[in-house]
Amino acid sequence: MKLYQIIITISILICAGLPLSGHAEEIDRKPLKSASGKIIDTRSREEIPFASIFFPEQASGIMSNVDGAFSFPFKPGEKIRMQISYLGYQTLDTIVAPTPSSPIIIALIPQDLSLNEVVVSAKENVKGNSVSWIGKTALEHIQPSSFSDVLQLLPGGMTKDSNLASANYIALRQAGSDQNTSLGTAFLINGVQLSNDNNLQDVRGKDSNNTYNGIDMRTISTDRIESVEIIRGIPSVQYGDLTAGVVKIELKGGHTPWEARIKTDLKNKLFSVGKGVVLPKKKGLLNVDFDYADFRPDPRSEIQDYTRYTFSGRYENKINLSEKVNYLIKANMSYTGSFDSKKKDPDVLKGKDDYSKESYNSYLFSTNGKFQFTKSFVNELFYNLSANYINQQSEVRKVVAPSGVTIVPTATSEGAYDARFLAGEYTSYLTVDGAPLSLSAQIHAKSLVEWGKWKQNFLLGSELRYDKNLGKGEIYDLNYPPYPDGKSTRPRPFNDVPALQKASFYIEDDIRFRTDEWCFSAQPGLRTNTLIGMDPRYAMNGKFYWEPRINAKLTFPEFKLFDKTSTFALTGGSGRMYKFPTQGQLYPTDIYFDYIQLNYYSQNEALRALNVFTRIESPVNYELVPALNIKNEVGFILNIGKTRLDFSVFHEKMDNGFSSASRLAFHTYTDYDESSVDPKAITTKPQLNDFSSAPDTMIAVFGGARNLLSVTKRGIEYTLNIGKIPAIYTNLSINGAWFETTYKDNGQTYSVPNVVINGKRYPYAGVYSYGTNDNTKSQLNTNFNFDTHIPDLRMIFTTSLQTMWYEQSQREWNDGLPDTYIDKNGINHTFTPEMVNDPFMRHLTDTHNDYIFKKGKIPIASYLNLKMTKEIGQHLRLSFYVNRILSYLPEYTSIFGKKVNRADSGSAQSYFGAEISFSIN
Repeated sequence: MKLYQIIITISILICAGLPLSGHAEEIDRKPLKSASGKIIDTRSREEIPFASIFFPEQASGIMSNVDGAFSFPFKPGEKIRMQISYLGYQTLDTIVAPTPSSPIIIALIPQDLSLNEVVVSAKENVKGNSVSWIGKTALEHIQPSSFSDVLQLLPGGMTKDSNLASANYIALRQAGSDQNTSLGTAFLINGVQLSNDNNLQDVRGKDSNNTYNGIDMRTISTDRIESVEIIRGIPSVQYGDLTAGVVKIELKGGHTPWEARIKTDLKNKLFSVGKGVVLPKKKGLLNVDFDYADFRPDPRSEIQDYTRYTFSGRYENKINLSEKVNYLIKANMSYTGSFDSKKKDPDVLKGKDDYSKESYNSYLFSTNGKFQFTKSFVNELFYNLSANYINQQSEVRKVVAPSGVTIVPTATSEGAYDARFLAGEYTSYLTVDGAPLSLSAQIHAKSLVEWGKWKQNFLLGSELRYDKNLGKGEIYDLNYPPYPDGKSTRPRPFNDVPALQKASFYIEDDIRFRTDEWCFSAQPGLRTNTLIGMDPRYAMNGKFYWEPRINAKLTFPEFKLFDKTSTFALTGGSGRMYKFPTQGQLYPTDIYFDYIQLNYYSQNEALRALNVFTRIESPVNYELVPALNIKNEVGFILNIGKTRLDFSVFHEKMDNGFSSASRLAFHTYTDYDESSVDPKAITTKPQLNDFSSAPDTMIAVFGGARNLLSVTKRGIEYTLNIGKIPAIYTNLSINGAWFETTYKDNGQTYSVPNVVINGKRYPYAGVYSYGTNDNTKSQLNTNFNFDTHIPDLRMIFTTSLQTMWYEQSQREWNDGLPDTYIDKNGINHTFTPEMVNDPFMRHLTDTHNDYIFKKGKIPIASYLNLKMTKEIGQHLRLSFYVNRILSYLPEYTSIFGKKVNRADSGSAQSYFGAEISFSIN
């Protein structure tokens, strides 16, 4: 183990031993009393059911019941800090001195724009280090169409126009994007982790961006979201199977009126409606909602269209089982359907009837329960059960025109067989039927221990996950293949692919130590993961992967700065995170190579002969292991009066990320000489032994999943909130980030030039030590947000000046020469510099212009965006936005010496939209 791993592990053991040490007699053993209270609406004085009550000092929480009542244990003379929140109300942070005889009455203020304090941006580090928390008001103000629109609120985030024409994947803390980051970001909705590991919806059965890229954010509706928590740093050990970060989405709950939203812009149409009701006889609370979204890249055309439907229902209740045990139960059932269709332009002659359709139907059910105990060592026992079934259908109709002589690929086993040629042009129909099923079960227990000034909240848990695809796979007529070539696949039922079964165990200690002036908190934890039921040939079989993690924060005593009360806190974290391979990476479909051995053509169709030899290669990589990302970060939080600065520096290193790397195979077959027989002597269909022959070998290249990609991220994130300037009703906040990301392929690359010499394929394969996409990217941006809030007018107006100071990229230099080359016998030869000028060997060189290795830099780009929200009465809200109402995009010179005028491009065009929301009690 490395030093930082040893430190984290020792910290866990020490912390776990504190309450059991020889000083245990110092534990405060004052008898506990019980305090009770009720949460009400400050205006109507009605009870608020199922409000969330959080005790920050104990890192624990409870919930009021259907009557708004609650109770909790306390020690006589103790003052307790409480944070009370409920959908549609302003969060209350207060300190109470409870007594058994005096009930605590807490009145919450309904959230609207008449309040003096309204937050329409992300809150930083209130839930932990490098965590952005985004509330309902902020979500409503940005007027999102899909979840990808929410990312503009993160430090370094930029406003982008909604684009649902293609899949939306997340990028966190990086310049550029990559599959490992999107695949390694965990999305949780009401505690249920979504899975893309059983997505095999790959049209060709080979590596595909759509299959290994994580969650498509288009499928996540934002209208039913109450809050979002995005962990960019080191997450708690209760979150696993990830490398990049965590996105926690909490859906709306509580008693709410009918709420509806209608939005339209240049490309989107959206409608949603929902309500929360208390069930008769106070049997709990039920929320239901529905939304519809339609996106067209060109509203004037029906060539491409994306549609999404979402319906969900959520139930929650609190049951007092006894004076010492409360039971909170929640259940969720939801449906998401998205439909993506593309057609050819009718003005195109060839293939004008081509089309593709994608349908996605997700059915999710989950239930979780929390037992809360008073006067017990274990104060909370939590479980979560979920099932997610998805029906995916991909339909493709296309006109296929094979290039050259192409055979009908029908063989399903290795060997020689007679075949026939494909037609010169035909129409192919392909259906890909996928049915991913994900099951999960999670349980954990919490125990709060107080030891003098120390408070420790232990977490011990376990999780099981099952991912399987029950689909039929590719369905098409083998006589009319959609993608004919010399290297292809054959239909394979997805339900033949083995399931993924993951087991995880974790332990964590939330430590808090507070004096009158200092405060220290830390969350050391350890998680271990394994795959169950693996084939013994896999390197992962029977292995456990350990993930020590820690977050810490040290708050210094208050001090005066500029005559204002100020605080300063240091933050830091370190940890390891593993992402396991997907079904498609562990169990890829076989690759078929079809070689024409004999092609004898005669004017008499009965005398024609075509013979093919088929070889099968498996791209399975038994050495594949989980991708490991190591994160480290430090930062500080400075408060001067109402001004707050959050600053962090991070470094992430992944050396074994997933990539598709080329492999070589040597296929020997028989080459029959069609000219060796006299056509005049043939009166019946010729046989193979009628021709002279000679063995020949082809060098085949095919891809497969490997742990060869290196991704190194480093950067700085900052958020400065100046506070409200009363004279102009405006709050100024500044955020931004500097990101630098290096992508490098650590493996060898094989390539066979697509060259035919004297009727023969090129006989050598080049071996290259560089990757074609090895590069370093960086960017620096700053966002100035002016939130003008006028309570008397119930209006908030945001002026956002977003500046990307520069975007820079540079490919790693290479000479384009192979290190070695391999002949048909598998013998490796050294490639010498003199071979560059050899007419035969020069085909192995990668000729390129050295301009591509120059540092490319896009200079400053600045945009002015506007957003406005206006409430009319208690039930109506109007909003609009304009992106890029003004733009500053100076010309620059590209690496090829050409002038680039961005002002004439689409990046300078304004984009606007509006929406209306209303509620009915």
